[in-house]
Amino acid sequence: VGGRWLLARVDALLAALPERARTAIRLRKLDGLSQRQIAERLGVTETVVENDLARGLRALLAGLSEGEREELPLRAARKRHAPR
Repeated sequence: VGGRWLLARVDALLAALPERARTAIRLRKLDGLSQRQIAERLGVTETVVENDLARGLRALLAGLSEGEREELPLRAARKRHAPR
């Protein structure tokens, strides 16, 4: 039941994103396409895809609690280490 609830939360947060960001996240995280493949499919540059993914994932993660974020299998959810 918890997994279904989290999936519903993620779906609601995804629905609130701009269409291109939502599509890019789905193509990357669910379909496993590369940024280049997504760019070709959407008719934009790889830089646009990279920015859409970053902004979209930030917005998605900001809408979830810390506990919910830890349950997601997204690399963006992991803590980043400071550069050496």
